[in-house]
Amino acid sequence: MEFGKRMRLRVSWSVACMATGLALLIGGMAARRLDDLGGGFLAGAGTGLLAGGAVLLVKTLRTLRDPERRRLARIEEEDERNLSIDMRSSQWTLFLGILGLAVAASVAAFFNRDAMRVLSAVLLLLVAVKFISLLVLRRLD
Repeated sequence: MEFGKRMRLRVSWSVACMATGLALLIGGMAARRLDDLGGGFLAGAGTGLLAGGAVLLVKTLRTLRDPERRRLARIEEEDERNLSIDMRSSQWTLFLGILGLAVAASVAAFFNRDAMRVLSAVLLLLVAVKFISLLVLRRLD
């Protein structure tokens, strides 16, 4: 994917994050009347998404407007060494996430069956997404 298209996509994702964050923040404020814990969680997640989306949007727009920053960002994103590091980082994150979920589900089995079931379901979902993405990416290449 070309650099300009990736940057436009990044702007779209940041706006989507901000919109989702705003919806969660409003939902959290409304839900706080019913359940303080759930409302607080939604408001916190909404605030985080809203702030993260805003920071990403400002950073991306600054990069797009400044030719020198755009040139440096293009070089950095298309450098094969950086792409390799990003790929290995993603692989390690997935591996440690799966390992952590498996250990947590095993420990939870002794204390709380519901927590074990939830952790196991998240673990299976993560493994399923890994294999589905692997199949899709192999067909695209």
